[in-house]
Amino acid sequence: MKVIQSAYNSLSDKKNIQPDVEYYYGSDKINLFDQTGSILIGFFVFFFVFIIGGISFLQERTQGTL
Repeated sequence: MKVIQSAYNSLSDKKNIQPDVEYYYGSDKINLFDQTGSILIGFFVFFFVFIIGGISFLQERTQGTL
């Protein structure tokens, strides 16, 4: 980024340069939930599997079958 900024500052005609932005993933209209949604889904799946597994072990322990 510093190299690009220094090259841009060294040019004399700065008004005619328009950067061409190309997105490999997503677009310029992506918001915060779109960026963090998949992470939150993974977190909730891990959390609920942990809770369900803990409850199952607790039931096995209280029933004496563990």
